[in-house]
Amino acid sequence: MATKKVVKKVSVKKIAKKETDKIQKMAEREIKKIKKELISLEKKAATYIKQNPGKAAAATAAIGAAIGAGLTAMLTGRKK
Repeated sequence: MATKKVVKKVSVKKIAKKETDKIQKMAEREIKKIKKELISLEKKAATYIKQNPGKAAAATAAIGAAIGAGLTAMLTGRKK
């Protein structure tokens, strides 16, 4: 009976290892996909900025202002 318990523990460990390896591989694949998408979006953003510098500057300023206002509200504890 003692050998059966040892065999079960080993098989459970093997199964757990297989599952963790499988999940890790899936995660690595997803990371690669996300990196590809990010690179693509960076290229698109760079192209847009080159073609529309005025619009890009305005959008950047608006985003910066919104972030600044949000941080100020958080730090002062006020709600607007």
